[in-house]
Amino acid sequence: MSEYLIKDVMDQIFSKLPLKSLLRFKCLSKSWDSQISSPEFIWLHTQESVLPKPPTHDIMRYFCTAFKREKIVLTDASGFDTQISLESPFNGRVPDYFYCRIVAICNGVFCVKLFI
Repeated sequence: MSEYLIKDVMDQIFSKLPLKSLLRFKCLSKSWDSQISSPEFIWLHTQESVLPKPPTHDIMRYFCTAFKREKIVLTDASGFDTQISLESPFNGRVPDYFYCRIVAICNGVFCVKLFI
């Protein structure tokens, strides 16, 4: 699986994991072991653990009856102060009622977790 993911994306995902999980993941493959053991990753993980966490954003999906299109709205965790509206990539492929949270963003790629 790791050969399909870009190293930077994996570093961002791994850097947010607890140390105990990372130590267990080192046993999964040689490439993960070398990536997690690298001095660059250790420095990144250390920086992630001491820096304040950025605010999380929520995603809300709704159907726009005027344009007959699904829309996605990104909002900050404190409410609806900050909003970004996007066209929905789902197009009915997920249930009508769901909740998802942005786990990480790297170079415009969103990693989201769906709660269905």
